Amino acid sequence: MDRQHDRHPDRWSIDDIKREYKRYSELINNSDRAPTTKATYTTHAWRFIQWLAGDINI
Repeated sequence: MDRQHDRHPDRWSIDDIKREYKRYSELINNSDRAPTTKATYTTHAWRFIQWLAGDINI
């Protein structure tokens, strides 16, 4: 996968990560994967981002 970023990964803000998640979810949702697979991939990734942001507790 070709990715170009203005920031070094160690210096991404939560907003940067959320933008990348949006790109990721678009790629997943446009793929030929099963709907349940798409939901699993995007839901778990989003929960991880929410955890990073401090929006949810596990």
